[in-house]
Amino acid sequence: MNLSFGGDSAYYLSVISILKAIEELKLDIDEIHCTGFSCIPIFYSEYFKSSDKAYPRIKEIYKDVVKTFKFLGGFIHMDVVNQMFMLYKMQRGMNGITPQRHLINFVNRNFPKFELERLPRVKIHAFNLENFSDEVLSGNVQEAMCATLCFPVQFSPYKNYISGVWVYGVPKGDIIITMKSEDQYKPKNAIDYMILSTLGRTKEIIKIRSQSAKFTFEFEVESFDPSRNSLKIYEVAMERFSEIIKTKN
Repeated sequence: MNLSFGGDSAYYLSVISILKAIEELKLDIDEIHCTGFSCIPIFYSEYFKSSDKAYPRIKEIYKDVVKTFKFLGGFIHMDVVNQMFMLYKMQRGMNGITPQRHLINFVNRNFPKFELERLPRVKIHAFNLENFSDEVLSGNVQEAMCATLCFPVQFSPYKNYISGVWVYGVPKGDIIITMKSEDQYKPKNAIDYMILSTLGRTKEIIKIRSQSAKFTFEFEVESFDPSRNSLKIYEVAMERFSEIIKTKN
């Protein structure tokens, strides 16, 4: 089976706990598809061949994520609306509010020069603006991470790529996993409604993809910090993935 994760917010760093549950249950996974923030724990879990070994690395990267990315809560929160207001005032359009070198520096600090072909289960997705298509990236992991973490509004497209999180939300898969918080964003102005309409479109795509998946799970999280979510997410994941094993048996 193929496992697929969303990744629009820093909540998805807590995916590391889900991967640990999968390891312990020995669930047979052929491919792990991701876009955006979920690619960080997925890469390191496969790179170290252990979620336990990857966990300290994810906690360290989280500190850098907080410093680098402007909209940790995803595209439904007020901070991304503020970024759009600033873009409008600066008339910078697709150039983004943050210089792209900040994204590149973040990736170079936190990821090795490593060929993705050496991790055959990892499938990192990004959206190609030139071909207008979703792509599974290959080659250097640093290049792939720059593409999948290149969020619109904050950064200009990286070599014609942006993250897929605002386009299709989550890659297709047999098991689709998304995360959410209890925060409910209330629109106040025209730009708010524009953001929510885009989000509504993306959610509809996620809904369609979820209907064609064998299993769909949505996890509620309380903090961006994966160390604060780890136990709760792990326990819920153990329970939910046990259901898959029972179904298969």
